[in-house]
Amino acid sequence: MNKGNFVKLVAFILLSALLLFVIAFNLFSNKEIVVYINSDKLVYAPSSFAIMNFTLLSSSVSSNFFVETYLNQNFLTSFHLKVENHKGTKLLNFSLPSKEGEVTISFVVKDFIFVVKRKDAKILIADSKDRKPLLLLIVWHEHQAPNVLPDGKYFGEWAFYHTFSSELSPTFDGGPYMYHAYELIKHKGIKVVEHLSPSLLFQWNSSLVSGYTLENGTYVPPNSSKLEKVRWTLNTFKLLAKEGRVEVPTSVFAHTITGFLLDKYNMSDVVNNELKIGKNITEKIINVVPTGAWTPEMAFSMKNINIYNSNNIYYTFLDSRYHFLEAKGNKSSIYEPYILRDENGKQIIVFFRDQEISDQIGFQNNFLSKEDADSFARDLVIEILEKAWLNNETYKSYRVLTIALDGENWMIFSKTPSNAALFLDYFYSYLEEAQKNKAIMTCTAKEALDFIKPTRVIYFVPTNSWLGSFDKWTTEKSQATQWKQVELLYRKLEAYKQIYGENNNFKRAMFAFYNALDSDYWWAEFYSPQVIDSWLNYTQLCLNETKNQ
Repeated sequence: MNKGNFVKLVAFILLSALLLFVIAFNLFSNKEIVVYINSDKLVYAPSSFAIMNFTLLSSSVSSNFFVETYLNQNFLTSFHLKVENHKGTKLLNFSLPSKEGEVTISFVVKDFIFVVKRKDAKILIADSKDRKPLLLLIVWHEHQAPNVLPDGKYFGEWAFYHTFSSELSPTFDGGPYMYHAYELIKHKGIKVVEHLSPSLLFQWNSSLVSGYTLENGTYVPPNSSKLEKVRWTLNTFKLLAKEGRVEVPTSVFAHTITGFLLDKYNMSDVVNNELKIGKNITEKIINVVPTGAWTPEMAFSMKNINIYNSNNIYYTFLDSRYHFLEAKGNKSSIYEPYILRDENGKQIIVFFRDQEISDQIGFQNNFLSKEDADSFARDLVIEILEKAWLNNETYKSYRVLTIALDGENWMIFSKTPSNAALFLDYFYSYLEEAQKNKAIMTCTAKEALDFIKPTRVIYFVPTNSWLGSFDKWTTEKSQATQWKQVELLYRKLEAYKQIYGENNNFKRAMFAFYNALDSDYWWAEFYSPQVIDSWLNYTQLCLNETKNQ
């Protein structure tokens, strides 16, 4: 090999090594860069101007990047971005197309000549004045099992802890129940449905009168700082209900999988009487007459209809995947309420939740930063509008999109509870912005039915839950054996009633039975056989007292 070729070979090797190093460096850097995009609006008029804020977070204290911007894959502009103290920002403004629809703004971040990050953001173009706003029905299911033993002592203070605790700190000095009330005070333009389960209300109310005692003997008086937060939370929900900004539906007393009890054991009297108790608690504590009901775990059976109907409950909320897809009758989309009618002509109205949207809140909430929570909230509102408002073929008519899920669990079980709480704040802010643009109208279920009179009739939905089965409560661990004990005791309750009637001991026994059936005790990961046994044994004890007299 001559000297010239050798030099060329060495140069080639060095250049290749340099390129490999740069590629490797940039591949590594790609993991260390996060991009967030915000816009001054979510919905723009055709041919208007948009203002977008580009934020780049980098693991490097300082560095320089080159960013290219595209609108629907067409080059828009480019700029140099300097990162200082790990952060760089750029404000952009540009004109939008005249055609209605979804627009994608793409940001391509380059370091040297290599792409290290790409981020897409959506905005919507629509003439709001020619469209009916999307009715957004948000249903938060705030629940807590009656975490008390037959002796009156609490084995878990979750009803109180998730109100007074600092588990959402530093975002909020209080638990998720209190935070929901606080956020509604802060965001006065938002209306929601807050199902405060009767067992939760019962625990709050009794503690504010008499305090509560834990199993270890610790007594928490009603004037404690802990219960003052509970008092503020309950009073705030009562005030919001009075103002009409919050609708409080009712349910059976405990968190019971009613559809399973009705189909498997024909416990119509149990479900009916427990619903009466639950409704009475809601009425007395919140000072409302509920016309809707939450079906715990969305565990619904067609047999629920007659029970709801006889208790003046006119609507409930079920699942789009596990109820609507297999429903029979005159179906269109999940973006309207339906009349569900049984074979005897009894009927209720059903709102079918958008499972995809609901589950995004419920299970995609481990936000890495406040920017992450903000971006997720923005994208979610865009998705809501895109699915049910922008693509509404009959845009001069109303549609309703229902979001329904647990109100507390998605914050409690998030890996970043503080940022999950921030998401709710951002979510409400973006919804208020969309309301100003007349694209969305948050509403209660009652109000939704004022805007959309259901006309389509379905005559069947399958017995099912939000999870697609009842297995989590019935077939794991020793649950099946304990359900046999439940069935046997129920037959004893029926026989007792035939002989002794519904005397005081029978009523005490039935209330104990309701406690034992709370689905939170049966959920596989939190299965509490000792708690269930304590209430089943107390049920039998109440029956025995009559026999021993």
